[in-house]
Amino acid sequence: MPNVTSSDYWEAQDEALIRVIQPVVISAATKAARLAFDDLVLQFGAELGVSWDVVNEAAKAWAKDYTFDLVKGINDTSQAFLQDEIAKWIESGEPLDALLDALAPMWGEVRAEMIGVSEATRIFHFGNVAAWEESGVVDRYTFRSVRDDLVCPICEPDDGQEFPLDDTEHAPSRHTRCRCYSTPVLARKAILRMARNLFIAPISV
Repeated sequence: MPNVTSSDYWEAQDEALIRVIQPVVISAATKAARLAFDDLVLQFGAELGVSWDVVNEAAKAWAKDYTFDLVKGINDTSQAFLQDEIAKWIESGEPLDALLDALAPMWGEVRAEMIGVSEATRIFHFGNVAAWEESGVVDRYTFRSVRDDLVCPICEPDDGQEFPLDDTEHAPSRHTRCRCYSTPVLARKAILRMARNLFIAPISV
């Protein structure tokens, strides 16, 4: 039986989770970036001034870094729970089976909760941000709630508010099962460029 209180055990758990999760995170982030990139191409066309390859690499780089943070968060939570349950078990004097019963549901629940709806929302947002940052035409994002009766007190006050692209405090997902999302805000220079293209027609001779 592995020593689940040792650092070697948790390092091995980290490595195993990274192998499983990283391809999923990279795929989701690059798909989100592709959607955001394609939307900007529709608006700016060749004037966008950045290729998909650049955006794709930025999304992949973010996804790889994020995977390490996500896995560490999962295992830190698991380790804290384990230590707490072991302390309770020792104090209770119950047989080992009681401890195993207490631990059994945790490992699946923690992973499912932390890489479920809230993580998918977060990955989608930062995949979009990777495209927006590289585009040079987006400098902020608008935080959007779904505006129904289930919107929570955490998210409701920020609905419609604009934040810099590097603002992570207000980025979705703000909490577990958060359904909020973000939309790009065009930089002033991008708006002026679009206006010029719309209203200044070439002179024919």
